Amino acid sequence: MDAIYLRKSRVDLDAEKSGSGNTLLRHKTTLLELAKRQGREIGEIYEEVRSGETIAARPEMQRLLHDVENRKWDAVLVMEIERLARGDSIDQGIVSQAFQYSGTKIVTPVKTYDPNNEFDEEYFEFGLFMSRREYKSIRRRMEAGKVAAVKEGKFLGKTAPFGYERMRIENGKGWTLRIVPEQAAVVHQIFHMHADKGYGFQKIAHILNSENILTGKGNPWSAFAVRSILDNITYAGYVYWGRRPVVRTSKGSEPIKHRPVQDAYLICKGIHKPIISKELYDASQARRRSHPDIPLRNDTKLVNPLQGILYCHQCGHRMQLVVRNGKTPSLCCRNLACGNVSARLPVVEDTLITALDSWLSAYTVDIGDRTYIAELHDRVQQAKNAQKRISRLLEQEAVRLGCAYDMLELGIYSPEEFVTRRNTIAQKQQELQDKFDTAAKAEHDSTETLTQQKQLVPRVEHLLHAYTDAASAKEKNDMLKAIVTRIDYEKVKQYDDSSIKLYIFPVLKQK
Repeated sequence: MDAIYLRKSRVDLDAEKSGSGNTLLRHKTTLLELAKRQGREIGEIYEEVRSGETIAARPEMQRLLHDVENRKWDAVLVMEIERLARGDSIDQGIVSQAFQYSGTKIVTPVKTYDPNNEFDEEYFEFGLFMSRREYKSIRRRMEAGKVAAVKEGKFLGKTAPFGYERMRIENGKGWTLRIVPEQAAVVHQIFHMHADKGYGFQKIAHILNSENILTGKGNPWSAFAVRSILDNITYAGYVYWGRRPVVRTSKGSEPIKHRPVQDAYLICKGIHKPIISKELYDASQARRRSHPDIPLRNDTKLVNPLQGILYCHQCGHRMQLVVRNGKTPSLCCRNLACGNVSARLPVVEDTLITALDSWLSAYTVDIGDRTYIAELHDRVQQAKNAQKRISRLLEQEAVRLGCAYDMLELGIYSPEEFVTRRNTIAQKQQELQDKFDTAAKAEHDSTETLTQQKQLVPRVEHLLHAYTDAASAKEKNDMLKAIVTRIDYEKVKQYDDSSIKLYIFPVLKQK
């Protein structure tokens, strides 16, 4: 049994844009014809719909390698060796070893490669090396083309900044920007509030939200969104390249990509119309330099025990821990336009502990009754029996439907009689399927309740015993994540901690 692997290259993507047709479809047809000529049986076709630089960016290649390593296929058909790997030497080594150790052959329209043949192995590795070399050459040409485009004043971004929309250059190649008047007025307002009135990011965001002005994505404004506008020299009529280049590092064996902001990068006069003057942009930047941003924490110590757990019930944003002037830490919604009232961290923790304690008390009363436990097991068994019984009935209805088709073919049923009979059987099948789904849900719910007794209750008991005395926020956070995935927070009255409501997920079920 063999498989087919299909992947688009960058050249294919460019060709499709020019109207050359679907590349994967042509390749699939070619390889299926090749398999037919050679008498090969195809068990699966792996289709990579995007051009990934590494194996990590190609999920179908990951699946293929997993199956190859498990010796699922005798051979893999591919248009050319380069389609398998053109990443770095590590990726190429992974591909080469997978095929060599499993003895899986590689079949192309030109040649069949046997990884256990010394000459084929060398030819295969040489093909991967040349593929990598060609890939680097293509990348260099693309980079040079982008630099040349910026020097010509073209816009290279995939998404236009707020205030503009992308448009193709008339009678030429590439993209430029066109002003969106309504958004451009907001950009004007942001720069004037910052440069002329001296407003900070947070205050500008508050003003925009109070005027019901939304970002380009339809979201309320945040301090970060305002800062992004003020940072962008595109509004002054310029284009740039290389401000945030991709920097590759690794953490163990995992590759990591970073995009740090560079101090020196290419800036050129754009062919698009500016929204603000260069003088206004410079004035805003001068204010930024005279009022530097508060530096971010350079440590990774967790200080919020509810980090990654607590969310706003009104708007869905993550709740943020805020510490002001040495006061008790508070939790507030990150959405400046949200009306959810903040609360002190200790109060929210006490409310949560009380809620978990109340749940455990009620739940323990239920599971302390052994009759209830036996009842749960009976529910599971009854649901399983019901599913088996309904499955047999469904099989009977499927046989009846097959008989109806036979009656139609033999001329015993007229087309009208067949349609009536088929509809009757289909209605019966749907009724049985609904009953099967109900029984399956009953089994799932009862099983989940039993699982809670075995796993969740001890974890909640441990949390109630150890939470207050936990040495760090990290320990508290770990205990909470062991029993909940999310907590929605709501407080409707200011200065009234009794109005705090917590919605805990997964829902802690009772009898």
